[in-house]
Amino acid sequence: MKRMKLSELTGNEILAQSLMTWDYQIILPEGAVLKKEYIDKIEEMGILEVYVKEDEANEIVILKNDIEKTIRSKVKSILERHTYQNNKELQGLTQAADEIITNILDEKEVVLTEKIAKELEVQAGDMITIRDEEKGDLKVKIKAVCENYMGHYLYMTADAYEAVYNEKPEYNAVFYKTVSGTTKEAQSVGEDILQLPGALSVSYTTDLKQQVDDMLGALDIVIVVLTISAGMLAFVVLYNLNNINITERKRELATLKVLGFYPNEVSAYVYRENIVLTVLGALFGVALGKILHRFIIVTVEIDTVMFGRNIDMSSFVYSFLLTVAFSMIVNGAMYFKLKKINMVESLKSVE
Repeated sequence: MKRMKLSELTGNEILAQSLMTWDYQIILPEGAVLKKEYIDKIEEMGILEVYVKEDEANEIVILKNDIEKTIRSKVKSILERHTYQNNKELQGLTQAADEIITNILDEKEVVLTEKIAKELEVQAGDMITIRDEEKGDLKVKIKAVCENYMGHYLYMTADAYEAVYNEKPEYNAVFYKTVSGTTKEAQSVGEDILQLPGALSVSYTTDLKQQVDDMLGALDIVIVVLTISAGMLAFVVLYNLNNINITERKRELATLKVLGFYPNEVSAYVYRENIVLTVLGALFGVALGKILHRFIIVTVEIDTVMFGRNIDMSSFVYSFLLTVAFSMIVNGAMYFKLKKINMVESLKSVE
């Protein structure tokens, strides 16, 4: 996968990541072929760079073009064997054959959203069955799988729909995007649309986005509280463990002082153990946290909603640094306890 500027694209590259608008609407799914006309439209939308697959794109397009060229050549040679006196008739048959070949190569391919693809345990290239009460079971091939976090969708072109259902699609919804992207302009356009005959209702993605943002904002407060609580718990646990460790080893530490160890050396003797245990515990906690995070996300998901499963690297770094910081604070507090160890009293104590 590599990032390329639109000006560097020549056409027929394959997307390595889905193209999405600012409001999370998918423009082109992962695996889509970037045709020349698509590139011009994408550039008009203000998108300057895309991620494309490095090697597979050209190979797939070349392979498809070779297959198409071979089939067209064979069909034409077969048609030319027949004794058609009228050249227009031959041209008509050739054109019809071209249309059939194009349909064979491109028809009945759909794009499926990621959540339902995982539920069905299918991927790009697999065949799935659409069950229709009137048409019966209809088989289609998955061209690509795209990200979608709410609901399940199956996308197909008008040509693919006609190929699958043997009838032209009846459109019952229209998606539109305003130039400025503001809610006020969208509502103004929506009011005009409602005046048209046949328009039943208009819904705005900006309203849905605001609801999701409000919900996540409330969730952020809960996460902050949980983070603070976890930090305080970690501090208390580390403090108690170090306190118990020093209390139980007073005689040993007093012996070190009697043997001539300086206070800083005695402290370093204890700190080294704490630092090693802190680093090992932090690394183990990061690995366990990754597993628990995935388990919780999968557990709380419902059938129609998919949550993101990726954790930013910064989260791992912050958690590790916070643990080390708490350990350093505890070590600083333990320094004064180590200085107060009475050598005579500690050596007199009976274990």
